[in-house]
Parts: sequence; structure tokens; C-alpha cells
Amino acid sequence: MAPAARETARVPLRLLLIGGEDSSGRAGLGADRETVALLSRDLPPGMTLSALTVPTAHTVQSGMELHELGARKAEEWGAEVRHILADPQKSPAAAKFGLLPGRAHLEMAAEIIRELAPRCPVVLDPVAGTSGGSPFLSRSDLSFLLEHVLPAGPILTPNIPEAALLTTSDPRQLASDPAPRLDAAASLLRAGAAAVLLKGGHGIEDQIQDLLAQPGSEPSWIRHPRIPGPGLRGSGCRHASALAVGLAQGQSLIQAARGASAHLAGLMGRRT
Repeated sequence: MAPAARETARVPLRLLLIGGEDSSGRAGLGADRETVALLSRDLPPGMTLSALTVPTAHTVQSGMELHELGARKAEEWGAEVRHILADPQKSPAAAKFGLLPGRAHLEMAAEIIRELAPRCPVVLDPVAGTSGGSPFLSRSDLSFLLEHVLPAGPILTPNIPEAALLTTSDPRQLASDPAPRLDAAASLLRAGAAAVLLKGGHGIEDQIQDLLAQPGSEPSWIRHPRIPGPGLRGSGCRHASALAVGLAQGQSLIQAARGASAHLAGLMGRRT
């Protein structure tokens, strides 16, 4: 096949990534871009994937500590997203939201997710705070997310502490027993999420158990080995963006969820 014909046969996919820029480059959009680059190596022949990134904040962090949030105005990044969506050449195959630093940002996200959800899968990683415990969202912000953002229909990817905050569950109970996670996921589905992928990394069981819940379907458990050692910075960002990569390729939600869990497990294994 001639070079021009090969170029014509390529299938360009675009992934819209909205979240915070981490000055360390280890989390947020930096981790998202790295995930897209790594997973792009394994795409089917003829398929390409590029990332369209829109920052909601420029954070200053060192290690686990947040020094400065650096939030942008919600209307600024919202206008950037709408500029992308207005261009047919940039139409995303999937979208992923990360850091939304406050009420105005959650309001903007709800508007944009309502626009996007009929067109492509939308993954929402509910980043409530840094790995070191610095909060990004207040309790009232979390209530707004629950009452106004979830009804827009995103696929929600909370970890156990985030699921506990959103459902006012006991985080120790969710960590110690997988069974109550079913109730937490069901509660988030009732709030309007299109699906819930509740990550089990903060659980105490020997194997990590990620829970995928969808309306009208039996819950699925995705199990993979727990690798000892320190945590991986930006693991939630990487997991959610890997899920979005799979969905952008047209994979089913369970296929994309298994792929995201396997990708993260692979990163953890290489870390050791």
C-alpha cells in the first residue's frame, strides 16, 4: 500500500483530558498524558490516539504536600473545552475529568458532561484531595457533585475514601469488607452515575478487588495481585485515563475496566 493510502486508512482517535497540572508531573494531566502515550503503543494497527488537554488548575506540589492550588477561572477552561467541541476535527472519542477545584468548576463540569455524554463516554475521577490529605473539595462541594454532576451521567471512578465521602459511609468498613462497597456503588448509581468503578486499592484484602457496577447488570469484581511497597503517585489519574483510553477504542466497559486495572498493576510491578 502506498504511503498516501496508509495515511488515509489510519483511524485518529482523540481523548479529551480535563484536570489539574501537577508541578511535579507525577499526577494530574501529566500522568494522563503519560498513560495515553504508554497505551498508544498497543493500539490496533492503523489506529492512533492523541490527547487534548485542558487544565483546570496549575498546582504547586512537592512530594505529598500541596503548596498552591492555582485554580483557573471555570469560565476560562470551559471556553477552551467548548472551542474544542465546536471543531469537528477534534471531536473526542472519550473524555476524562480529574481535578475540579471548587463549586464553579463542578457547575461547569456538569454543563459540559451533559453536552458530552450523548456523544462519547465520559469518565469522572472525583479527586477530593491530594494523596497527602490536602482537600480540593469541601463537604458542600461533594454534596453538589453528588446532586448535580452525577445526574449528568459520567462513569465515576472513586477510590474507597472518595466513595465513603460521597456516600457518608464508614471508610474503615469499606476498606475492611468488600460487601459494603456494593451498597456504596448502588447509591452512586441511584444518584445518576452511568456506571461506577470503585477501586479497591485502599482495601485490606490480599488481592485488590475493583468493583464495576452498572444499572441493570450484576456487579463485576476485577481482581489483581496487591504489590507490596509504597503507593504510586497519580495512580487514580492513571487508572481513570486508562479506562478512558479503552472506551475511546470502542471497548465495552468491563473490557476497559479490566484493561485499566491491568495497566495500573503493570506500573506498580515495574515500580518495584
